[in-house]
Amino acid sequence: MWSRAVTCALMVTLVLSSILVSGAVASENDDYSVQTLRGLSGIYILVTSESPDLVNSGITRETVLRETKQAFDNSGINILSLKESFQEKGRPYLEVDITTAKTPAGDIGYSLEVSLNQEVRLTRTSIIVHTQTWRARETGGIKEGELPSLLGRTRALVERFAEDYDVAQKGGSIPRIRR
Repeated sequence: MWSRAVTCALMVTLVLSSILVSGAVASENDDYSVQTLRGLSGIYILVTSESPDLVNSGITRETVLRETKQAFDNSGINILSLKESFQEKGRPYLEVDITTAKTPAGDIGYSLEVSLNQEVRLTRTSIIVHTQTWRARETGGIKEGELPSLLGRTRALVERFAEDYDVAQKGGSIPRIRR
């Protein structure tokens, strides 16, 4: 009988191998989640992860934050300080997360997630909770030398947020079907 550690390692290897074969998968937002962006006057950006693999390839919290802010340069989205975000109605923040795991074979499995979190009020109880209202994700597998490409992939998810933000501010709906 195999130990739990060996079983987990085999499962991770099998899952990551299937991802490497099948490629990246992105989840999508519906029109309703895009409409939760309407009326936002600004957001705080929170970068939540930093693995040794990423740091060794030059991807730090600071580089992810800089890349995220640059993606918003022409979007009209106001970037808030932490203090300003607590004064903003709904306390919105955009969480940017890059997670990596190395397989025993040396390949890298990754998960990228960009999500908007904000306060919402439950109508049946009037309780206010902080929750995710918009999200874009990508998971996949790459070779170790391709780690720097994760920064561009993350920026693409941030740009998707900026597009949806623009649609919501104009009162429209999602103008396209994404793949």
